[in-house]
Amino acid sequence: MTRADNLPPLRVLVWSPTGFGEHYNGPANSMKRLFARVTSRHRLHLTVVYATDRQGEMAPFVDESVRLGSSDPVPGRPIRTALQTASYMLQAIPWLVRRRRHFDAIVFATPSIHCLLPGLTARALGIRAIGRIAAAESELYDTSRLKARIGWSRRRGALLARFSGIIALSRQISTRLAELGVPPSRIYQLPNGADCNRFDVAGPAERLALREAFGVPAEAFCIVCAGRIGDRKGQGVAIEAIANLPGVHLLLAGPFDDAATEARFRSLVEQKGLRGRVHFAGQLDRVEEAYKASDAFILMSQGEGMPNAMVEAMACGLPAIGTDVSGIPDLIGNDERGFVVARDPEVVAATVKRMMADPAAHAAMGRAARAFIVANQSSDFIADRLYEILRASPGAAPIAAGR
Repeated sequence: MTRADNLPPLRVLVWSPTGFGEHYNGPANSMKRLFARVTSRHRLHLTVVYATDRQGEMAPFVDESVRLGSSDPVPGRPIRTALQTASYMLQAIPWLVRRRRHFDAIVFATPSIHCLLPGLTARALGIRAIGRIAAAESELYDTSRLKARIGWSRRRGALLARFSGIIALSRQISTRLAELGVPPSRIYQLPNGADCNRFDVAGPAERLALREAFGVPAEAFCIVCAGRIGDRKGQGVAIEAIANLPGVHLLLAGPFDDAATEARFRSLVEQKGLRGRVHFAGQLDRVEEAYKASDAFILMSQGEGMPNAMVEAMACGLPAIGTDVSGIPDLIGNDERGFVVARDPEVVAATVKRMMADPAAHAAMGRAARAFIVANQSSDFIADRLYEILRASPGAAPIAAGR
């Protein structure tokens, strides 16, 4: 199915308060990449609603963009943040009511309050409303005593059950949604995808050139992690792990959370005697170059939905080492395309040694990783599935992403 079909353009509204672009946050990034691919393959008229000061120039495939209030929290000012949210709702709901005949479907980037109320309004207006859940832990579980006492997750599930459909990025999210009362017929398991032409396997010459550019020795075993550097993604665990792996290098792509985090991580590298073996590459426009210079991908994350970086690295032929969090086991499988391990430096070091001890098995894992993403999570495949979901009538059977 491509843009050549004879159907009229599907009028889609993307409701993404935190922005719509590569340099914002996970949902904003994923939504932009996803709809870039959908609009390249299907006829869409795309409108984006956002509510952040951080939004830059809108992507060229967006036909219309609208800012409604602000969703940016004010640190240390809960009352001001609450007033901002109230102001946002006072703008958002009337705007949606006025524009109700302009859209065939609305996709909501997160289940935050900034999306839940507009989503329920859309359903009341008869518009097909599709929610998207990216992080099971923070979005679907009672993560505090207060939330447990008020039945926060159960109440959120009841609201999500009123949407036309919910996109779940992993099996864990699908299971949790069903536990919270969302009808299985409205749950669409649809993970993040990767452009398998951009993210592919490097040839020997390209690999050597990239290693030289990053300062990684040609024959060293190199592990890569891409993502914001801080406690959540677990780069510190990886640093401590390679302290027990002589000659192994670690390539870290991504910005630091803040200046204090940068100072702490650079100090850790010095304390462990790893200068020259840990490479801070910073934010990369072509992150695939970091993957193609490496032998394995690592993500010791505390919380994920379906990590884009792991999907991309596997598309580049890298076996993955990850924690038992949401979509990571879906990607890795049962030791088929990598290893699911505890968030422990000694366990990680032992796993890397296992990879290095059997080059043939390691290479087979890399081939299996690439094949899995091409078959199940290529950006074209995911874009086509989303288009089918948006075109479907309310109550249509869910479309699974796996083959």
